Amino acid sequence: MFLKRLELQGFKSFADKITLDLDGNIIAVVGPNGSGKSNITDALRWILGERDAKNLRSGRAEDLIFAGTQNKSRAGLAQATLFFDNSTGFFPVDFNEVSVSRRISRDGTTQVFLNKSEVRLKDIIDFFAKSRLGARGLTTVNQGESDIFIRSLPMERRVMIEEILGLKEFRLKKAEAERRLKNSEDNLEKAAALIEEIKPHLSFLRRQVTRYRNREAIMQSLTELEDRFYGGQVWSINRELSELEKERQEVEREISLKKEEERTSEEELIRIKNSEPAAAESLKFIKLRKDDLLAKKGELQKELGRIEARLEIGARQGGVDVVRLKEIVAEAKRLIGEALREEDFAAVRGKLESLSELFRETDERREEIPDTGEERRLIAEKIAELEKGMAELEKDEEGFSSGIRDFNEKFRQAFLTLEGKKRETEAFIQRLNRLLLNKERLEFRLQEIARELSEAGRSIGEVKEGVGSFPEEEREAVKRQILRYRQELASIGDIDQGTVKEAEETEARHEFLVSQVSDLEKSIADLKTLIKELDGQIHENFSAAFKSINEEFDKFMKIMFDGGSGRLSMEKVETGLGENGAAEADRVPGVEIDIDLPRKRIKNLEALSGGEKSLVSIAALFALISVSPPPFLVLDEIDATLDERNARRLGEMIKKFARKTQFIIVTHNRAVMEAADILYGVTMTPEGASRILSLKLSPEGQTSAKL
Repeated sequence: MFLKRLELQGFKSFADKITLDLDGNIIAVVGPNGSGKSNITDALRWILGERDAKNLRSGRAEDLIFAGTQNKSRAGLAQATLFFDNSTGFFPVDFNEVSVSRRISRDGTTQVFLNKSEVRLKDIIDFFAKSRLGARGLTTVNQGESDIFIRSLPMERRVMIEEILGLKEFRLKKAEAERRLKNSEDNLEKAAALIEEIKPHLSFLRRQVTRYRNREAIMQSLTELEDRFYGGQVWSINRELSELEKERQEVEREISLKKEEERTSEEELIRIKNSEPAAAESLKFIKLRKDDLLAKKGELQKELGRIEARLEIGARQGGVDVVRLKEIVAEAKRLIGEALREEDFAAVRGKLESLSELFRETDERREEIPDTGEERRLIAEKIAELEKGMAELEKDEEGFSSGIRDFNEKFRQAFLTLEGKKRETEAFIQRLNRLLLNKERLEFRLQEIARELSEAGRSIGEVKEGVGSFPEEEREAVKRQILRYRQELASIGDIDQGTVKEAEETEARHEFLVSQVSDLEKSIADLKTLIKELDGQIHENFSAAFKSINEEFDKFMKIMFDGGSGRLSMEKVETGLGENGAAEADRVPGVEIDIDLPRKRIKNLEALSGGEKSLVSIAALFALISVSPPPFLVLDEIDATLDERNARRLGEMIKKFARKTQFIIVTHNRAVMEAADILYGVTMTPEGASRILSLKLSPEGQTSAKL
């Protein structure tokens, strides 16, 4: 649903705050006469931007505020707020819900809010116009206006059609352009009159200042000579100062960098000096660890020798060939040594097992030889581990020894680097001192130039720099020329600055007016082009839709009257002569209505009965929304003059169009009520204020009501 809810407080007969849930395709409002149900229609029209209190059934704006009764005090203000579902992006704002509020207080102050931000009423009217909504026309049909389309003037009908087609935005732009055009034309006329008025006086002032031109020429020559004489020197000095300043900043940056490098070099020297004890201590630890490993290796080798002795003794006792056994042991040692060098402990284990097998093969009495293979294997593995650790310690020892040898060389290099950085820093400091001395010399020269200019009545700031300079040999001649110019100026005397100033101001005023005339002429031409383009766009869009509207109007006339026909036509427009003698339209053509009713001859629309006028207007309304369906329609008792048959037909049409357009209907008719999704009843309380009773109608025919 496009409309979500309506909140009223203090508006007309609604003294207390009430909220109407509009979450339905068709919302019907019913109630006895005088209950205040049509005030809901007035509130909606008011929110949409209605300015005229008479169109809200009020004599003045204050009448919109609850006036109070004998049993209930009056309200201090009236406020109405309408909430819209903008999830489809219908309004050109980045909000899923849009609320528009309008408030009026008893002192006449009116406020309008868009999503709680205060805006102008004009802004709201433009906001709705861009979305094909408005307070006038057929979007909101008030009570007693069911025949509004047929009894309106042709131009009023056109406005209704344009609004529902979304052309009101272009009309507003055209009206604004025409207003600006009128203002521009008025301003152009005034500017042209002022130009003619100041011309005689301007001519007089121009003659007055002509005699000062020689003095101005001399003054200009003097200024140019001084600018070149002094300005060249100032420019040269300032350029040198600028270069000195750049060089000074660069030198100071270098000094800062050199001091940082000096600090880093000093820290490196300290770090190298402090690193010596750590290297020596590490070497002591490595030597102690090596001694320990050598001792353990000796013990293991002794143990291995004892095992070999036991083998030899056992071999002799067992009658084994000792020479052959020694050869076998030697071969085993060689094989085990190769495996240990390769750190292949699995191979060591295999070699020892092979050795045991050889022992067993040597003599048939091998059972008497002690089996020491596993013991020897373990000892060999321990020896291999010790040798590996020894190799690592020797590697670390070599690294630390090398580090100590490098220490003295690194310390010497770090010391020399630090001394070099200090000498570089001192060189830059001396260079900076020379730059500061040169700067003082140049600044003193600038002071001398400023003194000379001050004696001549000028300041150094007035001199234009960079216009060139004179060689040293020409400077005396230039000074004499400057003196001659000053003597000539003294002989002419002072200029009447008041006359000169008035002439300058009048000349500037004349130039401004001439420029303004040119701008206004361009603006007028642009506005005329814009108005023409807007007229063309309105005409094009209107004409494109008018044919379809006509076809739909004829169709709905046949439906409403069980026959007959209807036709909308453009009103004949007389033409006159414009300012340039060309023919042009005096006004935009309105819309005429031609109808033919079955079994009845119609000479003019005034001959129709009230019900017939309503039926024709209803046919026109549905023809319009067939071509350009608005998001919602507010209809206040447009069925009042209809009989039951036509009222039921109206209800069916509303149900059909409710798929695209939301309907808010004030009605007394049962057939229209039956078409509604939500039914609101309005009653008058004993206190004299309106009260709302809602009734929601489900598709299955069940209802639920609440106050």
